[in-house]
Amino acid sequence: MPGANIFVADVAKSDDRAHLADRFPEVDILVNNAGVRYPASFAEATEEDLQQELAVNLLAPILLAQAFLPNLMHKPEAAIINVSSAAALVPREVAAMYSASKAALHSFTKSMRWQLEKTSVRVFEVMPPVVETR
Repeated sequence: MPGANIFVADVAKSDDRAHLADRFPEVDILVNNAGVRYPASFAEATEEDLQQELAVNLLAPILLAQAFLPNLMHKPEAAIINVSSAAALVPREVAAMYSASKAALHSFTKSMRWQLEKTSVRVFEVMPPVVETR
């Protein structure tokens, strides 16, 4: 991919999110696509696992949108795309925290779309169906 900029970051970490926003001020489309789901049942999940799912699946997209928004607002056309999941609407029995975090992201995305509707920033949600990955 000629011209592609690659920067490894952990979106659950505040410093990494800040570095992304600082390093790429020219961005006009932010795609929040990171996601994590731990295989343990809710009863067996550790507090750390639950916090990590919430941090990556919900807080990171919210805080990245907030970090990039000042620059996006100055673009003639810009977009924020949040990738949620069909589990946001139809929760999976084996993915309680994942489903809940994606449902919250779905709700946040709708609210953010309404708040930004009179600006140059468009807000989209991609809701893929359930997929099997390792």
